[in-house]
Amino acid sequence: MYQTQYFSSILHHYNMDVVNFVPTPMESGIKFNKDNYHESPIDKAHMFSYPYSQAMGSLMHAIINCQPDCAFTISNLAQYMSNIGVLHWQGIKWVLWYIKGIINTYDGHILHEFLDVDWVGDKDIQKSTFNYCFLLVGALVSWASKK
Repeated sequence: MYQTQYFSSILHHYNMDVVNFVPTPMESGIKFNKDNYHESPIDKAHMFSYPYSQAMGSLMHAIINCQPDCAFTISNLAQYMSNIGVLHWQGIKWVLWYIKGIINTYDGHILHEFLDVDWVGDKDIQKSTFNYCFLLVGALVSWASKK
């Protein structure tokens, strides 16, 4: 199920309807952990002024109903609801930017497939790598990477 109107309303609610989009649901190299939050009372109060839990609820609805490709990132961020930090809020914004890209690139086709083969790309063991993914109405439904 592809819910362009729902995603557009989320982006508008968080003032992100005119942002650039990103190609992945999570920024490369980011590791969320409990040490990413601020310990001072002033910093904690500032971070709790962000609508983190509301945004998380909106995104949880998205992964359950139509965007399973965001599930890892959103479930990872959901673990830190009581100790949010700037990096966690940045992770929420990244997912929203990714969703913005999904809305912008959806072309009306129901099924898309992407294939890639790296012929003997692993020189150590002389094996090729085959990758594929299938998107059904913009949502990831199947993928694999095999040597």
